[in-house]
Amino acid sequence: MSNNGSASDCGFCLIKEELIALRREIESLTKELFNVERNCLVAVAAIYTWIFSNKGNNEITDLILLVPLFIALIGTLQSLTLWNRIKLIRGYILTMEQNLIPSPNKGWESFFKEKNNKFLSNYRIAYWVFFIFLILISYWKLF
Repeated sequence: MSNNGSASDCGFCLIKEELIALRREIESLTKELFNVERNCLVAVAAIYTWIFSNKGNNEITDLILLVPLFIALIGTLQSLTLWNRIKLIRGYILTMEQNLIPSPNKGWESFFKEKNNKFLSNYRIAYWVFFIFLILISYWKLF
């Protein structure tokens, strides 16, 4: 009987360690998400600074003017990939919470889902749409 109890304890420890590791991964992915947003903004700003400082120069081609749009599109794809990974991990943690925690009590993911807080995902979508929109407007207005 003690073997069964120790196997159960080992299973619980494994699940506990797995959940801790997944929380760390969510934290890391969230930081990476913010880094992608910031780095794309800084890169586009640096390119526009260079373009404006060399505006009279004949070396600026239409291809260079497309670089900010490519950066924004690649950043959008990276963000979608990171965000989908976060959602996948959150879904797994939610399933584990629902299976392991008795009904009246809730873990963070259950609480978060119940509140249906979509602010962060809506913010990210709005950020990239607005960012790409500004780049497209800059082509139309400035070039």
